[in-house]
Order: sequence, then structure tokens, then C-alpha cells
Amino acid sequence: MADNIRWFVAQAPYMTESIRENVQNLGYETFVPILKATDDDENKAVKRKTSKMLTFNYVFIRGERRQIEDSLRNISRIHLLYHRPGVAPGKSYGNYERKPMVVTDREMEMFRRTVSLYQNGGAPMVDVDERELQSGDLVRITGGLFAGVEGILKTKKGKEGGKVIVSISHLVSVSTVNIEPQYIQVIKFSSENKHIYRKLDTMLAKAKLLMAKRANGEELTETEQLDMQQFINNYSMAETETQNMDAKLKTLTFMAYVVLGIYDYANNAYRQLVNDVLPRMKSVRIKSLIEEQMQLYQKIIRNAPE
Repeated sequence: MADNIRWFVAQAPYMTESIRENVQNLGYETFVPILKATDDDENKAVKRKTSKMLTFNYVFIRGERRQIEDSLRNISRIHLLYHRPGVAPGKSYGNYERKPMVVTDREMEMFRRTVSLYQNGGAPMVDVDERELQSGDLVRITGGLFAGVEGILKTKKGKEGGKVIVSISHLVSVSTVNIEPQYIQVIKFSSENKHIYRKLDTMLAKAKLLMAKRANGEELTETEQLDMQQFINNYSMAETETQNMDAKLKTLTFMAYVVLGIYDYANNAYRQLVNDVLPRMKSVRIKSLIEEQMQLYQKIIRNAPE
């Protein structure tokens, strides 16, 4: 039975307090978020729909589908929200079997955590579509009030930080406050977002110079060390879409550890490059890059103080 327990979405044309109370008294775990429209200029569409969105006619219920359906029959004007893949809620379903909308435990955990941090006045809602969500990087917030929250990073041009959007089944999306770059850890790069190619190339050029400085026994500035540390914090754990990008990212992570003198981690990264990345690498240019940096590493550790 536990395998059939899911978060389902119930919908009413007009959500009233009495309907919410009736649902909450059914004996299931429920979640009724309190939301508000944002004041951002970029979200004017949300502000125009304020009166509708602030009532928020969805309730999330966790349980077994048939039991919830039976229970909701005793409450008028509310039902589970159904859909089929590729068809938006409210559209014609034809001969397809109706399937209730399901929210994963992970989605609900992130959504509830984000909303709960706005106890005074409700979480700010944002108007984003599926395409916009697909084009952003999946990130985790590593510090501050929103530490542990995961979502899609929405950043303004030229900035590394930004607001993290937490969306639930594309029904509703809420936003964090602006998060500083040092608290953003990329979990997975979007295949539609090309900024990572430029980012990796820029960081590679910088890391090469710093590897050369270390090999020549030169000291790094505090800014140079902070740049490498932030790269590790932000990007070293990210998933990538292509083998070449994965190789670049792993090579950069290895170089950053070397530059910072974190040799235990550098040795682990070195072995990963030797045993996993190089044997599969077809790009002559990237293979040459890896081998060149490995040679520099050998020189650096030979000259490193005991």
C-alpha cells in the first residue's frame, strides 16, 4: 500500500475556507500554501491575476488515489485534478484514460520548504512557463535562510546569483529572494542554456594561468584563490549533457584543487581523469589539455614543501 501513496492535487472552482477545512479534516496529510503576487516588474502578468491567484484553488493531498477519490465525493465542488501526458489540465482528453496529477515527494518537499519560509504574507508567486524552466540550470542553495532548497536559477544578465524558482507540476511557481553567487551550487546544467560553454572556457583560461604560476613557485593572490574556491563550490558537482563538457568540468575541478593546494582531492580527481575520462576521450584537443595539466601537476607536487 505504501507504494501507492502519492501527493495528489485537488481543485475547486472557488476555494473557500470551509472547503479547505473539510479537506484537512479527512485524515490525510494536506498542504494548502499561502501565496502572494510579486511586485517585480517582470511579473506584471501575475499582478493582473492577483485576485484569482491569491485564492489559490488547489489543495495538495497525500494518500492512496482511490481512497482520496472516495473521500472527496463527500465534499461538493472539489475533485482531483486529472491530466494525461501532453495535454494541459482543462483540455479535451478524447478517449484517453484520465490520470490524476501526481506530485513527487521531492517536489513537494522543496515547495513546502520554500513556502514555509514566508510565514508573513505568503510566498511570492512568479509567472513562468515550462520553456523558461527548461532553459535554466537546476541548482541547490547552500547557505542562508533558503539553504537546502532546490530549483531553477533565474538570473539577470551578467550576474551569477539570482532568484531560485521552485515549481510544482507546472501548476504554480514560487520564488526565493535574490541568492548570492557563493550560495548557488549547480546540480545540473540545462541543455538549452549555452552560457556554461563560455563559463568553462573563461575559467579554463584563468586556471591555466594559475597552474603555470604554481608550477613556477609563484604565490596566488587572495582574489585568485577565491575565484577557484567559488568555482569548486558552484560547479564541481554539476551534471553535464555531453562527454566533452563533462571532461572539461572534471579537468577544471582537478586544476582548482591543485591551484588551492588541496592535494587529497586533487589526487582523487587525477585518478578519475586517468581511469575514467582519458580512456573515453575522443577529442584530441581536450585530451591534450588534460595531459598538459597532469604534467604541470607532477611538477607542482615535486616542488611542494614537505
